[in-house]
Amino acid sequence: MTVLTFITFLLFLLISSLCAVGSITHSAFHRLHDRPVALYSAIKSGLASFFPLLGTLVVSQIVVLSIFISFGVFLSLGVGVDESWSAYFRAVSAAGLFALLLYLQVMWSLAFAVVVVESKWGFGALIRSWRSVCGMRLRGVVSCLMVLSGALSSILGLFSWLLEVASESAAAAWKSWAIAGLLAVTTILQMLVLLYHAVAITIVYRKAAGGGGEEVSNPVDYVKLDMGDDELVSASVVSV
Repeated sequence: MTVLTFITFLLFLLISSLCAVGSITHSAFHRLHDRPVALYSAIKSGLASFFPLLGTLVVSQIVVLSIFISFGVFLSLGVGVDESWSAYFRAVSAAGLFALLLYLQVMWSLAFAVVVVESKWGFGALIRSWRSVCGMRLRGVVSCLMVLSGALSSILGLFSWLLEVASESAAAAWKSWAIAGLLAVTTILQMLVLLYHAVAITIVYRKAAGGGGEEVSNPVDYVKLDMGDDELVSASVVSV
């Protein structure tokens, strides 16, 4: 696989994933309110949400990159530390960095749902997600969802890698076809994991919004969504 092919594959994966998240979140949110969802409306929402989702992803990665740079500067301060404490210092620092990044992922878990439903993006979506998760004390639920989907995706990814290794050493034609079929099934299962994770996050977002995860200035805040016939439907979000 050439570098150009690999970059093209990554771009295709990024674009398709963000569009899928937008369409799935839009459809799931409407179904949670017992509203019919048209295929055209779902596709339109996925395409319309692509750039806001991409912008939010870029902003979050900039924050993560800034944390990594700060971590590198912090480690450089321990260069003059006694060698017996150097390994301990680095281990504790690495554990702290991992815990911080994991905590950020949990607190930002509803950001994509906020982008699709509330038309916020960037820091606005990240802050809204943070307040919703913190206000409704949903850190445990979100953490369980992340661990479950991450574990399933890792297992399927490892299985796919093993199948690719086996396909290179397969001599018989029927073995190659069998491995290709298993790879196709594994890919479908990975997409199902993405689907159910996006739906679960949308359900958590609806609970956070309906339960008043964030204080608002007005008693009722209205979330506007585009329907298939371009009508605007308001879903009330009552603050407690």
